Amino acid sequence: MFFKCYKKIDALGRVQIPKEFRRELELGENDDILIEISDGRIVISKAVQNCVFCGESDGLTEFHDKFVCKNCIKILNTT
Repeated sequence: MFFKCYKKIDALGRVQIPKEFRRELELGENDDILIEISDGRIVISKAVQNCVFCGESDGLTEFHDKFVCKNCIKILNTT
């Protein structure tokens, strides 16, 4: 689905993300987002957490602001 709208940046540099956009990306209050510059555009996407060791995105546990998957936890526990 394609959405398009124009927004103004407020005095603090903020832009409100429209409800339709948040709904489409399943973004909720306090969710993390990723903001990047690509080909002269600002790209905002839902942040996906990955294991700091292997890159896996399922079965993560947060440890000191990093994410570790179950398999890597098993490996770490055996060393």
